[in-house]
Amino acid sequence: MDNGAFEGLSGFGKPLPKDDAAHVPEELRMGYRIMKNAGFAWEETALKKELMTVKELLKTSIDGEEKNSLSYVKKNKNVWMNLHQSAKCLHVQSPLFIEIGSTKN
Repeated sequence: MDNGAFEGLSGFGKPLPKDDAAHVPEELRMGYRIMKNAGFAWEETALKKELMTVKELLKTSIDGEEKNSLSYVKKNKNVWMNLHQSAKCLHVQSPLFIEIGSTKN
């Protein structure tokens, strides 16, 4: 570093990108990243974002029909979120175990 070995690299002198796991407690971040890289955490994260968006739209909506529609969407998103959170406890439901179980006779 003292010899300037890192100078001239792309991104030199720029701030590091924001950590996408900053909302996860420090002791759980590695597990979160492993799950995310395996494709498990992405869907739940997307659901959380969609749910927050629907909640914000509900707050600002003045049309009764739109509020009913958004309430229905919110209810469905909550159901999916609860299913995802319940599935975390059911490790045998992961695709890895299902695939392994299906190859055994």
